[in-house]
Amino acid sequence: MPPGKFTASRMSYAWLCEVQFRNETIEFLISHELTEMSDPAHRWPTLDVSKDELQERLSLFKKDGLKLLYRLADCAAGFKLKEFIRRRQAEFLEKLSKSDLASLGVMVEVMGQGYFSMTQNALNTSGLLDISVSPDAL
Repeated sequence: MPPGKFTASRMSYAWLCEVQFRNETIEFLISHELTEMSDPAHRWPTLDVSKDELQERLSLFKKDGLKLLYRLADCAAGFKLKEFIRRRQAEFLEKLSKSDLASLGVMVEVMGQGYFSMTQNALNTSGLLDISVSPDAL
């Protein structure tokens, strides 16, 4: 059903389906190149720990960040005017801890960089983007 016409109450079938869908989406995103954080070209920080522990920590960090993004979207659910949506989101962000705000900011940056890299790679592969400049053009 379209948003605004139906509200899923807690512990209902619709609520359970939404929670399950979100968990599946988060699991997909943490293993997708959109949230890749081990690219040395972009200098994402890493920890001096074993690869298994690092992967576990990265997965947990990504899950927490994506859950915060869902909570940010949920806090303004039902509002249609931009000023009401922004006000609710600002209230939500003000209540977050510094650590949660940092996690949210990093996830937005990671996903933005991931999307840019994916788009750039797709354009380079397709041949639609010719970034070479001929000497005559200068």
